[in-house]
Amino acid sequence: MRNLFIICLLAIFSLVQAEVITLNILSDTTWKSTNTSYASWATLGFNDSGWSTADNVNGTTTYSGGYYIWEGARTGTTNNEVFFRKIISFTGTVLSASMVWVVDDDMEMYINNTQVYRETNGGAESGSMTINPTYFLSSSQNIIAFHTTDGDLPSPHDQGDQYFAFNITLVVDVPEPSTVLLVGLMLAAYGFFKFRKH
Repeated sequence: MRNLFIICLLAIFSLVQAEVITLNILSDTTWKSTNTSYASWATLGFNDSGWSTADNVNGTTTYSGGYYIWEGARTGTTNNEVFFRKIISFTGTVLSASMVWVVDDDMEMYINNTQVYRETNGGAESGSMTINPTYFLSSSQNIIAFHTTDGDLPSPHDQGDQYFAFNITLVVDVPEPSTVLLVGLMLAAYGFFKFRKH
């Protein structure tokens, strides 16, 4: 009986597979936003309950699926610097990550408080980039944050227009829940029969 269970377990373990899924994280009004700089603002544990949510500044128009967002109006002299942040939750390991974006004018990106990109040309620009997947924590919460400015990042100032839109694509290796459950049941059954023999 013991050998039979071991053979069955080995067979099931050989069938356990991970499902590879694609997650798209888009700019929209679910992102928290503020015009004020705070210490540790890009960390997971930072309390952003006092922040507002991003404003849609371009109606139904999107960029690669992401809405154009900002804090306040698309034009103005008092909101030339905006901080965005959002907690992303998933189970699995990030295999690859990339982003396409458009910003007027500059931005820098943080993942779990680590700066992973900085764009400082001082004018409206779009682009794409790959992101090192090791910046993301496996099977956990992750914080993605952006610091954006109208005008130069070192010295934000009004240049007439201000917006930010993006699409982050994550390819994630996710454990298949049905096969993991089946393995668990087999282990429980093996333990039950082993207990009965005593």
